[in-house]
Amino acid sequence: MPDSKGVVNVNRVLHPAVGETGELDKAVLFESIRDKKFTYHVSSYSACLVDVDSEPPHVVNRDALLTALSVARNLKMFIPDELHVMRKTVIDGSNTGGFQRTMVVGLGSKDSVINTSEGPVRVKDLELEEESARIVSRDGSKVTYDLSGLGVPLIEIGTHADIKSPEQAYEVAIAIGELLRLTGNAQRGIGTIRQDVNVSVSGGARVEIKGFQDVRELAKLVNYEVVRQESLIALKSELTGYEIRRVNVSGFFEKSKSRVVAGKKYVIGLILPGFKGLLASKLNPAKTLGSELADYARSFGVKGMIHEDEDLAKYDLVTEFSFARNEFGLKASDLLLVISGDDEAVINRALDAVTARVNLLNDGVPEETRVAAPDATSVYARPLPGGARMYPETDVPVIPITGELLKSVPVIESKEARISWLKSLKLPDDLVSELVLSPKLALFRVLVSKFDPLFVARLIITIPKDVKRRYSVDVSLISDDVFSVIASRVSSGVIDVKAVPEILSRVIDAPTSIDEVIGEYELLSDAKLKVIVKKVLSANKGLSAKALMGLVMKEVRGRASGEKISKLVSELVK
Repeated sequence: MPDSKGVVNVNRVLHPAVGETGELDKAVLFESIRDKKFTYHVSSYSACLVDVDSEPPHVVNRDALLTALSVARNLKMFIPDELHVMRKTVIDGSNTGGFQRTMVVGLGSKDSVINTSEGPVRVKDLELEEESARIVSRDGSKVTYDLSGLGVPLIEIGTHADIKSPEQAYEVAIAIGELLRLTGNAQRGIGTIRQDVNVSVSGGARVEIKGFQDVRELAKLVNYEVVRQESLIALKSELTGYEIRRVNVSGFFEKSKSRVVAGKKYVIGLILPGFKGLLASKLNPAKTLGSELADYARSFGVKGMIHEDEDLAKYDLVTEFSFARNEFGLKASDLLLVISGDDEAVINRALDAVTARVNLLNDGVPEETRVAAPDATSVYARPLPGGARMYPETDVPVIPITGELLKSVPVIESKEARISWLKSLKLPDDLVSELVLSPKLALFRVLVSKFDPLFVARLIITIPKDVKRRYSVDVSLISDDVFSVIASRVSSGVIDVKAVPEILSRVIDAPTSIDEVIGEYELLSDAKLKVIVKKVLSANKGLSAKALMGLVMKEVRGRASGEKISKLVSELVK
């Protein structure tokens, strides 16, 4: 049954499936080994049977398709005669059906380039695909997702390996982001445009870092990854032959008072010959080899690991590690790391992952997929996927690209043309900068034909930011119709512009119509205002005019101008 907010929880376990080649992709196999269980929050207001994989998908959204085609045309890409929807197997829980739908809309031509200060970067492909679910929480092997954003259309643009530096990567990301916002259909804010960055250095390997959100830190992310790979390559020369041993050290920790292991049923460790000191070595300014190995352990559901290159006194584990070292006859150059928990199978899978990663140190840099962290570092996610996870979507018909369809594809106006038009309206530079890439520009064009340009710009750009700051509400939920009604009522003198922030804050969650909300803020006649002022003065004799003014303003709630209230209060006080 739905809870008080109309949310139902759906539980699911996902299983791997072979792709069109008949093979099981290694990234898919990796996710299946982790044996995860998924819970989905399903809201009746934002999800449907398609989202929970209980109904076949509907036809591709026409607006999304036209937007993708307009971007492909702008980039001078080749558009196929037919578009075929594909399934991409994903069983990390982010898609309820175990796959994500995607389709190629454009392929790069010789003219598909993004020009930068370091030379042109060729555009490789453009896909239209669906957004995945958002993670709410993790607890070991249990992951909870929210389905409210599942199925939102995404445009993915890939480039060739022409980017030579972190700074050039930033330039390309800015150019692509601006192009998408020029469509008028891209959301704004951190996370609405994300970068998947492939990085490799000489002697290294291709590493894909997914989901980086803050483009301002993109150069830093790439720099960190370059240094990490260079450090791993250099580390190869410090390694000698070694054979890793797994040991059960639970007996040495069963009476431990350390918060890390106290009460844990199992403590299992690895002995790494010749590794003493290496796990503390920096791979980049924000990551050590030890934290790199811990990422692999955490990917299998444990909270982390403890090793001897850390400050064991901080964890109150000096004695326990010392006894274990003596028992197994470790040399001074050997290192012991341990993982604790109550599920022996989970611990052993995590230790398998750490062992495999340590053995790969002899190869330098392994190919893998990593996830971007907010501090511009990255965390191991899974092996690098291949083409084996793709297969056709049989529930969606082929989309023919007809001449009639191409005629309806909108042309993307250039940024320069927009700026020139906005400046011709005598708008301040800060509002021009806000509007030029805003999804509200189309609304601005409609309203500015009827109302003052500066008023309209402040109504749809400046005031919503103030509302978000003052009332902590999601102003993106305010519809264009609401702005249109408010613009009309302010311009005709029905409401005062100072009442608009409060009206907008209320209309977002209002169960009634915008007209009913506005009705509570309609400007008072002089007679009605005088009655309210007299009532306040009568109930608060002896207060200063300034204090009385504040009480009247609170009572009136924007239904009269401050100037008119001040004048009336002064007259009646005298």
